[in-house]
Amino acid sequence: MNDHPSISVIVPTYQREDSLMDCLESLMAQDYAGRMEIIVVEQGRRRPHEVLNFFFFLHRRRIIRIEQQEPNLPRARNTGSAVARNELLIFVDDDMVPPQGALARLASRVLPGLRCAVAGLPISDRAPESSFADYARLYGDRIRDAASGLIEHSSYIPSPFCIPAQLYLGLGGFDENLGRLSPTAYGEDMEFWQRAGRSGVRLFIDPGLRARHRDHLAGGCGSRRTDPDLALKYHMKSMAYIRIKHHGRLGAGGWLQLARGFIANREILRTRPGQAVLNFVAARKAVGEVRAFMAGDRTVRAPAGGAYLA
Repeated sequence: MNDHPSISVIVPTYQREDSLMDCLESLMAQDYAGRMEIIVVEQGRRRPHEVLNFFFFLHRRRIIRIEQQEPNLPRARNTGSAVARNELLIFVDDDMVPPQGALARLASRVLPGLRCAVAGLPISDRAPESSFADYARLYGDRIRDAASGLIEHSSYIPSPFCIPAQLYLGLGGFDENLGRLSPTAYGEDMEFWQRAGRSGVRLFIDPGLRARHRDHLAGGCGSRRTDPDLALKYHMKSMAYIRIKHHGRLGAGGWLQLARGFIANREILRTRPGQAVLNFVAARKAVGEVRAFMAGDRTVRAPAGGAYLA
């Protein structure tokens, strides 16, 4: 088989010109022996960035630049994949700086035709130990050892990740409704990987591939500039949408999920018990908005026979 399958690197971006420059420079410096293209999907209208425009001009033969007027992260990822011409898709966030050799390492793990996806670890450059602690809770302590080999998880992997293009398209890509429900598009990756895992796709983490994550920067989905109450509402709406989409209804399990995460978890009950009542009221309103949204959108379907459609 081809040791160097062709790759398309897709970078959705939104109002992060400086970090996007760092990301693209790291991608251009990758020493990949196979055919490679970089697809940048810019979301939203903004005043042209002169340095970035010049960079795109210099590398116009290697970088495909797409403008998407409406900010919608899942749609940006799907837009990039729709024009990709290569065997593997590698998705990189605009606030990440992949290390040298990252693309070759991901591509070597995922050969075209395999039903699997492999991700690296985005490590916060401001709080790296916090990143490892979060990953250890999710994937186990092996995740701290760069030499431990691939670690499999049933329902979630982060970015950067690599997946065969035909597999991604067959899964229907990311659910763009989550980008319509809120500007933060909260949970869009979680929903995609849950759907992929339930379709028999194997998900792996390579703990030795660690990308610098500049997660403190403004921009992106704008979640860090959203006020706490509005962010809470967005998160509740996304969680309710995913639950109803995958199970046909919210049900007791969905309300329990909302309670553990946002209404009456231990932290809220310990420090702000009165907040639980307010959060419950907010949750009921959020769930009502989601149900109205789904009732009016014929593209949303409950699962049937194991198929999860967006």
